[in-house]
Amino acid sequence: MVHLERRSEIEPMGGVECLQETLPLDARLDGGRDERTPATCASQRVYLTQQLDEDGHVGARQRPRLWHDPHRREFVLDWRADVARLRIGAPVGPLLLGLAAAQALGGVLFFIRAPIVVGLWPMPGTGEMTFILLASFFGASAASTTWAVLWGEPGSLVGIALDYVVIFGPLTVLAVVLDPARGGGSGAFIVATLAGALVGVVMLWWSWRYPLLDPHPTPRLVRGAFSVFLVALLFAGGTLIARVPNIMPWALTPELSVVTGMMFLGSASYFAYGLVRPRWSNAGGQLAGFLAYDLVLIVPLVTRAGTVYSGWGINLWAYTVVIVGSGLLAGWYLLLEPHTRMFRARPSETDTDPGA
Repeated sequence: MVHLERRSEIEPMGGVECLQETLPLDARLDGGRDERTPATCASQRVYLTQQLDEDGHVGARQRPRLWHDPHRREFVLDWRADVARLRIGAPVGPLLLGLAAAQALGGVLFFIRAPIVVGLWPMPGTGEMTFILLASFFGASAASTTWAVLWGEPGSLVGIALDYVVIFGPLTVLAVVLDPARGGGSGAFIVATLAGALVGVVMLWWSWRYPLLDPHPTPRLVRGAFSVFLVALLFAGGTLIARVPNIMPWALTPELSVVTGMMFLGSASYFAYGLVRPRWSNAGGQLAGFLAYDLVLIVPLVTRAGTVYSGWGINLWAYTVVIVGSGLLAGWYLLLEPHTRMFRARPSETDTDPGA
């Protein structure tokens, strides 16, 4: 095995639950031996040194994870994962979870076309499937943000922030310049889009300062899929903004075509960042967002298969294949794959390497 040595350096900052009674000043995870020197969070930089193979994994059979038991204030080795990380703590973490909850609620309201949403939405000609698509984007954002807070690290938020900025920045401009008869000039819509853009800017400013500590690379299959998704999103987003008809398998007004294209380009920026920094801390949030997006859309798409206009049939089946494929990919890595699934049983102090 080819061993490479990766050395990461971080400096504690506000809004992060620093695990430094948890993360050693100089930790070497080598052959299952855990040699560490305690450090304090407030006063010292943290160095993490690990033995990596050519794929970036910590050893071939042993993938220990250091996590903190808040009750006993000591290290516990988790052989099912391979990342020592910083968690997003108060006050940022709770604020982000509150934002995710609000997004999830917004997704539900768009999905059921609640009167309050229909009344405030300014774009005329918005049909059922467009409302469902908007609901899927709200759900995806909520899922990605929640994953970053609970399973990711501060650097995981950079791609989410880029998504916000790329979507809501142009939407704010569109809402200001668009003729009121075509959906522009709505005060509530302008305030909402401007608030979304500002949230993205602040999140980007806060999270950009943190390196990704996760040494676990994005799996090759996921990287390949993300590359395909990126090309598809760029193509769909660009053509929709150019108002090319019949890209989506349902009717869109020219204004809604531009709005939908901006949302796809926002998603493309998130996936592009994940490919530039291919670490599981990024990929997990992207897959969580995709899974939520797929779950919202799959049933409405399938039920339309027999009733859709014939000119949209190929687009509908292509879109459905992407939804099903991305959903299976996300479900496997987030729920089933032993080393990446979200809900892993935490071992006790007496656990040993399962490969021994």
